[in-house]
Amino acid sequence: MQKSKILTLAILASLLSTPCAWAAHKKTAPEAGKPAAVQTEKAAPAKTETAAAGTETPAATGEAAAEPLPADAYEAAKIVTGEKTALADSYASLKADESALLVKNGADVSLSHGAITKSGATTDVLGSKFHGLNAAVLAADGALSMDGCTIRTEADGANAVFATGAKGSVKLHDSNIRTTGASSRGLDATEGGKITADNINIGTAGLRSAALATEPSGASVTVSKSTINTSGEGSPLLYSKGAIKLSEAKGTAGASEIAVVEGNNSIHLEYVDLSGNGTHGVMLYQNKTRDNGTDGKALGRFSAKGSALRSLKEGPLFYVTNTAARIYSEMTTMQYLGGTLIRVEANQFGDEGTNGGDLTFMANNQGLYGNVSADASSTILMDLQNGSHWSGAINTDKTAKKADVNLDASSSWSITADCHLDAFTDGNPAMTNLKGNGHTIYYNSSNTANTWLGGKTYELQGGGYLKPEK
Repeated sequence: MQKSKILTLAILASLLSTPCAWAAHKKTAPEAGKPAAVQTEKAAPAKTETAAAGTETPAATGEAAAEPLPADAYEAAKIVTGEKTALADSYASLKADESALLVKNGADVSLSHGAITKSGATTDVLGSKFHGLNAAVLAADGALSMDGCTIRTEADGANAVFATGAKGSVKLHDSNIRTTGASSRGLDATEGGKITADNINIGTAGLRSAALATEPSGASVTVSKSTINTSGEGSPLLYSKGAIKLSEAKGTAGASEIAVVEGNNSIHLEYVDLSGNGTHGVMLYQNKTRDNGTDGKALGRFSAKGSALRSLKEGPLFYVTNTAARIYSEMTTMQYLGGTLIRVEANQFGDEGTNGGDLTFMANNQGLYGNVSADASSTILMDLQNGSHWSGAINTDKTAKKADVNLDASSSWSITADCHLDAFTDGNPAMTNLKGNGHTIYYNSSNTANTWLGGKTYELQGGGYLKPEK
């Protein structure tokens, strides 16, 4: 990668804050009985990125970092290294592979009411994605606090705010962010970096440009009381290969998923109102060979509490493939098109034969509507607790490797089609919390979890039966 000569520019600039235009992209429906197609997007010559229906995922060959913290050697119009200082200026970079502001080597910097602008495209998309090359603001093992600032980038591979390294951190308050190029995220943390922000407004317009993102390992982004929007394809509101927490926020992904969790990582939402226009509402997956950790128990995790999730295109609200995952939902409004609440299946990722999904879905004081499906390589457990209610059906086509349902005594299930279960447990032995609506639940009488049923057939309220599978 060629290096630009250092050029220091101090340019007073006002940041445009025009909202991004939202444009949904129409996709062709997949053939019946086949997994939804997955986009493959080219990044730079000789480098590819595979986008899974709105994900931002590098090809396996691009994962390895060449050195522990390459960002320490990057160039910027303004560099602060190893000192504590307060800034009140504006900074800009017009050059390729050059940041406007770089804070590194243990520096502790505060910036108030600065305008940061960045043009000039990256020459290394993966360097930008994993290490912050060409980012407008880059904290590489340095700490930066920003208040009342505006950050705008107008180039490919130009992330707005980037933190990397175990000591890399950014605190952002009352600020505006806009990016227009491809692979240009709003807030991005990698390799142990941390970003915390409140009262911010983020808009991204390019391909593969999530509003909030983390990459391995140990990186985190925490945002509250903010607005986040994206309009490009492959640009979910949240993309996590670390930990992302979002609270008291709202936003729309104009052409992508609401959220994507890759690998054994997490997204946690509280009191948010988020919409998406992707193939799925929320996706959990692994890009390469499935890995559930050395103990086999590592999970991709997604949780939503007191929130609203709205998927504006037809497809499952929750989609899981090539990973073990846990989804937790509490008092959350769910709106989506079509009748599929959850789909767990093998897709193009991982190794054929072992690339199904294994999902535990826990509902806590939660209302649910819709069908749940899994393919022959996948498992699903629906666990309803603390007054949850579900109106829907599971494993209606009897394809799942394993499909289980557990109800506590306070929760209920209204069945909308015949279901096939490996295990069914109910905290209410009288099963008065089941409403059959004329349909039958078939259970596996040889499964020890069903011993309490004694291999018998039970008539359900509203018509229908619970009976052994023949």
